[in-house]
Amino acid sequence: NLARVLAQKLSKPTLAKPLFESVISGRTRIYGSDHEMTLTARRHYCSTLQLLGEHEEARRELASVVQAFELLPHIGPRHMKALAARGCLALSHEHCGDLQLAKQVMRNVAAVESATLGASHRYTRLAQWHVARMEKGEPLDLSTPRSRDDAWNVDYLNT
Repeated sequence: NLARVLAQKLSKPTLAKPLFESVISGRTRIYGSDHEMTLTARRHYCSTLQLLGEHEEARRELASVVQAFELLPHIGPRHMKALAARGCLALSHEHCGDLQLAKQVMRNVAAVESATLGASHRYTRLAQWHVARMEKGEPLDLSTPRSRDDAWNVDYLNT
């Protein structure tokens, strides 16, 4: 959607934030607060919060989104939507300075994806890449569009 293009591709998160808020408000009104469409919009909104440096707010929101996805009977903790949200939460933990928790959460994501999708699947490899990067102490750089694509992997977030 337009908000994601503004935030991730055009590096305009300030313009994207109110659009995301409007999308979330509309989806909440139409579908309800715990519908997967609303939760997905909330997860995408968090990447904009990260780009704006609002890391604690993004982390709180992502924790809520992960919990809501995992409680949905047709989704649960092993579904790609829940795993994508949990992977984003791991990155938020990292941004907030909690590297150990970030690695723990991302390892879990990688393990579940490996078991459900296979070890060579691109989502599994992305999660493993993040774990390896964290183990090496390499920071996640969201300052350039290319590194954001690598880190947030737009295909991964589209699930």
